[in-house]
Amino acid sequence: MLRGLLSQPPEHFYSQAAAHITGRRLVEIQGCRRVLEIEEGHLCLDMGRWQMELYGERLAIRALEGQQLVVEGALGRAEFSPRKEERP
Repeated sequence: MLRGLLSQPPEHFYSQAAAHITGRRLVEIQGCRRVLEIEEGHLCLDMGRWQMELYGERLAIRALEGQQLVVEGALGRAEFSPRKEERP
């Protein structure tokens, strides 16, 4: 059992997308490839094979550097789903 805890993680483990939500006011996202859609109360993000959708009030992108994104606002909900086909 201890051997499994000390083994190397699966290939590409550290390149997977991650989201850290702090108190419904701040969302830090790693692995965001691009913003697919942005409108009042809604953000849709390309996370590779997945897409992440954020819903809430006064959502604003506060920082964007490489594949790291920080969103601030009153977060209502966050959803992950398989990424849809390319949007026009």
